[in-house]
Amino acid sequence: MVLFFTANDCPVARQSAAKLKALRESFGERGVSILLVNSSLADNRKSISKEAAELGIWHLPVLKDDSQGVARHLGVKRTGETIAISTHDWTVFYRGAIDDQMVEGAQKPQPTEHYLENALNDFLDGKPIRQSKTVARGCILQFESGDKYDAEPVSYAHDVAPILSTNVSSATARAISVPER
Repeated sequence: MVLFFTANDCPVARQSAAKLKALRESFGERGVSILLVNSSLADNRKSISKEAAELGIWHLPVLKDDSQGVARHLGVKRTGETIAISTHDWTVFYRGAIDDQMVEGAQKPQPTEHYLENALNDFLDGKPIRQSKTVARGCILQFESGDKYDAEPVSYAHDVAPILSTNVSSATARAISVPER
């Protein structure tokens, strides 16, 4: 399972849409689910649906992380961060950028390293992951403070795993329903 953290209007997240679509096409037949996770407090289901339609990614499931529990538990601070998780034992085997196209303060014309694709191929082929962690470039996620979510620790087994299990139980599971065009 691949989780890609996003927020509406983030340039990095928007530029990643075509890459996510291509990865879904490449790895979907091999049993990999790609799920977008929107942990932005500024976005609502209607605006998320609208952006997904604009980007042509209405077929990718989106989890609206209203409590920000998924992002908090996984330590995600920016959009564009990708987390690849083995559903056999729920361990993270890759975290970071999709590729090396985004660099500090700039963007290369084309990526030269395909971090996520390499990690997925290594994992599915039973090989050691060549590079299990990279730096993701994206918009900073703003977290609520001073409320119950900061006061209470987030438990993976109690809070996060049920959300992921429910929303990734099949390739067509969706937290947001976006009509196809």
